[in-house]
Amino acid sequence: MAAISDITPRERLGRPLGLFAAPQAAGQSFSPVVSGTSAAVHWRPACAAP
Repeated sequence: MAAISDITPRERLGRPLGLFAAPQAAGQSFSPVVSGTSAAVHWRPACAAP
């Protein structure tokens, strides 16, 4: 985030930080869904990718 804030003007900082944080939030939100679905199929795929 420091690199983003260094290269982006202060008045336009909201959108770049949002675009940086959105995939992280999406990954945390969908991880239980993906691992739960793969665990329903078989337990090994659920443990393959943390």
